[in-house]
Amino acid sequence: MDILSFMSDNSSLQLPARSWLAKLKDDDRNVLASYGEFFPGRPGQPIINEGEIQTFLYFVVRGSLTVTRTTDKGVHVVGEIPSGESVGEMSVFDRLEAPASGTVTPNEFTQLWRISQESLDRFLEDNPVVANTMLIGLVGTLSNRIRKLNPLILSTVEQIGE
Repeated sequence: MDILSFMSDNSSLQLPARSWLAKLKDDDRNVLASYGEFFPGRPGQPIINEGEIQTFLYFVVRGSLTVTRTTDKGVHVVGEIPSGESVGEMSVFDRLEAPASGTVTPNEFTQLWRISQESLDRFLEDNPVVANTMLIGLVGTLSNRIRKLNPLILSTVEQIGE
């Protein structure tokens, strides 16, 4: 798909019923979407820069993202974020204003949605029943991510001990 057709295809600008949004009704996802904004991500143009403070939660509507970290040995890919997943949860929930731990860059023309910490707070206050369902879904998603990391952490600890 070229950039012009990608940018002009506004018919599908809805949050999909995927990941932590899966249990929300269509109307509830539309209300949530109205608190944030849809925008295009361009390949090679980061949406989050390692080391910078960022206060948005991003959801990949269409396309994919790559997460990289820079060390003294260069830039390393540490993960991929596919369509239907999110990034930035820690930034909007932990309130520490810690710098981003990696750079997040679209791999292709990507349709994104983002919500600021302030707008998310407003949504949670304005829609407590929907917010409860959304937060339970988000906690489940984050728990699954941690569960997948546990074997990697154990392996690393075992290697250090050898």
